[in-house]
Amino acid sequence: MSHKDALLRVEQVVMRFGGFRALDGVSFRVAAGEALGLLGPNGSGKTTCINVISGVYPPSAGRVFFADRDITGKAPNLLARMGINRTFQSPRPFLSLTVRENVELAAAYGGRGSLPMGIEDILDFLELREFAEKPAEGLNSAQQKRLDLARALATNPRLVLIDEIAAGLNPLELRKMAQCLRALASRGIALLVVEHLLSFLEEVTDRVIVLNAGREIFEGSLRAARHDQEVIRVFLGTAAHAG
Repeated sequence: MSHKDALLRVEQVVMRFGGFRALDGVSFRVAAGEALGLLGPNGSGKTTCINVISGVYPPSAGRVFFADRDITGKAPNLLARMGINRTFQSPRPFLSLTVRENVELAAAYGGRGSLPMGIEDILDFLELREFAEKPAEGLNSAQQKRLDLARALATNPRLVLIDEIAAGLNPLELRKMAQCLRALASRGIALLVVEHLLSFLEEVTDRVIVLNAGREIFEGSLRAARHDQEVIRVFLGTAAHAG
């Protein structure tokens, strides 16, 4: 991918926590409308990478560029208004507010201009309309994950960082979520998808980055990753030959 085609550029990013390097010179690019998977064993730096891109942590070294602007270390609220938002491993809705109020609040305070998808469209898209007037605390885990994504979409993002959204979903929910994410990519939204579930990544992503101990060890298709000897050794194991 050429420099001019990249919406997001992560360049030689290092993240230290004391003497520990959670990220050790990570570099990659994501284009508009592309779904890039980020996988690796526990502790490989996947969520740390999302936290750096979304402004939770300023990196110890390296730079992050979005739409050719240096966004390194910018606060999450500023990044949301530039077009970057995210979901979380454990959704964080305002539990006492209704589903609709959660989405409206995100649009009002984190939005990037007028929405191509209105609030009602977002609720319909993520099958949340029937719960619209229900407090978020009454939703089950799968519904809260959809609400988390709805709140991100309400800010009119150009890039969404997806952190283990498949965890705990049943097969039908997984299929519907994969379809939702592919639909977003088809609309030109870039996705960076952190996930352990390989079958889900295969449905959603165009290519993957594999991390180990904070370093990139592979970039390419998930099919190719399954047969890469270093990937097999550090992460996939016998699962590399499954499916």
